Amino acid sequence: MTIRNLLLTVLLALAFGARAEEEAPLVPEEWPTTVEATVEDLLKHMPESARKELAAMSEKDLPLTHFGIGLYIRNHYGLWRGNKELVRDVCGEPVCHPDDASGKIVEALWKRLRAEGVLGIKWR
Repeated sequence: MTIRNLLLTVLLALAFGARAEEEAPLVPEEWPTTVEATVEDLLKHMPESARKELAAMSEKDLPLTHFGIGLYIRNHYGLWRGNKELVRDVCGEPVCHPDDASGKIVEALWKRLRAEGVLGIKWR
């Protein structure tokens, strides 16, 4: 891991750690049930700096987000509290572990940010 990647990981953790402290987790009636709806909700609340930091990461470094935005996703969207519909949409059957589901949501968010050209570059 390079120093740059370590700093990006810390910044993402701080951005979403602060966000998690400001906002209570969603209640079951508010849980998104698809990856697309979850990504949309994340984009509504994600600071521009965090968008750029995530988009700048390489795909192989996405697991470094496990304790930042990954933790936020698991807690906020009920992956540990029974949001089986979202986990099923992420992983299909059989349902996967919440850690794996949050990683796949982060990857979907990362792909969306890059496709939208957050860094001024549209990636495939």
